[in-house]
Amino acid sequence: MDVHYQTNMETKIRRAGNRTKAVPVNTRVASRKLRVLLVNEWGGQLAPLIDVCQRWGHEARTARGGCDALRVAASQHPDVVLVGTDFPEMNTCQMSRQLRRDFPRDACFLIAVTNSLDDGCREQLSEVGFDLALPAPVSIAVVETLLILESLRAVPATAVATRGALPAKPSRSSA
Repeated sequence: MDVHYQTNMETKIRRAGNRTKAVPVNTRVASRKLRVLLVNEWGGQLAPLIDVCQRWGHEARTARGGCDALRVAASQHPDVVLVGTDFPEMNTCQMSRQLRRDFPRDACFLIAVTNSLDDGCREQLSEVGFDLALPAPVSIAVVETLLILESLRAVPATAVATRGALPAKPSRSSA
């Protein structure tokens, strides 16, 4: 069976043999609005990522370089920071160490987007505080998925478990 999710995640298409059926997807999953900081020295390339964030109801801010990222992060207190890793005015490692001092791992998900993802690069990025390293160019679908997962991460399990759940069956002893 093939499953294709539309970008707005409102319906999914199921194909079974020659039949195609649109099935509504519950878009009211318990989640939280995220504060997302997008850092890249080329601001124009961030437009699609800003659109993804806004489509999901998240607050998106941008920064052009490491120094600007630290300034914006101090006022925004981001939940997710997506960083293009080559800045002329500040070393990415310095920036990520400072972000980690200000925002611990449980408060902020720090993602690096880089052209070099060999084992040494991944290890270095992890050591300086990044939670995840993605190859450039980053896929919009990957960013969208990460935002969905991160928005669900801090939601209490009871809120997710009870949303749309069937009522409990009466016990035999209460009958």
